[in-house]
Amino acid sequence: MKTNTAIVISTALLSFAGVAAAQEAGVITTESGIDFVPALTSTLKHDDNVARSNTNEISSWVGVLTPSLKATIADGADVYTLSGALT
Repeated sequence: MKTNTAIVISTALLSFAGVAAAQEAGVITTESGIDFVPALTSTLKHDDNVARSNTNEISSWVGVLTPSLKATIADGADVYTLSGALT
């Protein structure tokens, strides 16, 4: 059985440096004080058997874009964070 070879090139277009990032580029702050940070990750993978066939194997490169969103709210000394991504 062959194994898939993966070359991963990931780049976060926007990043989060802390709750006090309201002045930071890419952070969307609501009137209620919630900070939203969108991000986009790109991945390049190689699969040496795309069709999962025992004969006539086909190899190919696949590019994947993964959007994500991080929400953060500070309540006094407490900080709450929720993150999600579409995969």
